[in-house]
Amino acid sequence: MKTLQQIEPRLPLLDSSLGVSVYPSGTIVISQSGSYYLTENLTVSSGNGITINASGVTVDLRGFTIRST
Repeated sequence: MKTLQQIEPRLPLLDSSLGVSVYPSGTIVISQSGSYYLTENLTVSSGNGITINASGVTVDLRGFTIRST
């Protein structure tokens, strides 16, 4: 039986993940197609919480929130 990772590989929304940049304001920018997920609540000081600059992107919030301060 295949694992979920084999069926739908997903990357955490972390600065160390391929195609992901995290800015000091907290904004996350996704620049490559793929499936991503939040690992914790996201708080941004300005701008967008998540900016997607590629097609074919899915984001799973996994019950976490995105908020602005």
